[in-house]
Amino acid sequence: MSVPTAVVGKRVVVRVSVEASDGQDPRGTVRLTLSSERWARTFRYDGTPLRIVGPRLAPGKHVARVHFVPKGDRYAGCRDQAPFGIGGDDAGPSEDLPNTGGPHLLVLLSGLGLVAAGGGLVEVGRRRA
Repeated sequence: MSVPTAVVGKRVVVRVSVEASDGQDPRGTVRLTLSSERWARTFRYDGTPLRIVGPRLAPGKHVARVHFVPKGDRYAGCRDQAPFGIGGDDAGPSEDLPNTGGPHLLVLLSGLGLVAAGGGLVEVGRRRA
């Protein structure tokens, strides 16, 4: 999904395409939601990219969310979202880096501690044997 730069007073345009790893074009429905305006529509997807013209949005930060529901049971559904801004320098996404769901520092340090303790136990076991 991509949301090209939008100008204040113009309608926002969202481009949506769905690809499968087996090279086939999945078919189904696409639900587009613009959370800032509570605007949502469902479109039929036949394998060709969609160009969806949405409403005129107020200046500020917005998020476009897409949910694909495949026809049949050959493919699983998928979701995507894209933050975008309209007007001004501060209208873009607020985060410098995306949250990719990485581990917390405490979990990482606990895992390293368990690995070190396991290595120590193996060493002790080899000395006694």
